Amino acid sequence: MRRYRRNSVAICRSDRAALIKKICPAPLPEELRRDLSEGFHRPEVRDFLAKMCAGYQGTLPKLAELYPQIKCPTLALWAGGDRHFPPVHAERLCAAIPGAQMRVVAGALHWMAWSRPEEIAGRVRDFLTASSDQRFGTL
Repeated sequence: MRRYRRNSVAICRSDRAALIKKICPAPLPEELRRDLSEGFHRPEVRDFLAKMCAGYQGTLPKLAELYPQIKCPTLALWAGGDRHFPPVHAERLCAAIPGAQMRVVAGALHWMAWSRPEEIAGRVRDFLTASSDQRFGTL
């Protein structure tokens, strides 16, 4: 679904339930599933999503030249079971960003921040703490 024309058709014309399942294959609480379904029912939401995907697609070729310019500590925290962006994407990203660290969350899926919030927050906190200690010394 990363090509604009396919995105536009899929987002604007697909069955809401099928689209939600494609975007978020993990089981969702009923309240969240209902909220997503109601949002996808609105044409302006679908139009916005199609345009957002087109912008994403158009920006991708430009990103590779920007990665080497990143100077801050960088963590590529990746879902080991992500079917949309498998860990090989993280490997390429880390190879392009000087000093980037890659951490794979085994068994996590694409929406890991939603499905495993405590673990993900802990990993981000640990990275930020370690990065801060390295730059400024332990307080």
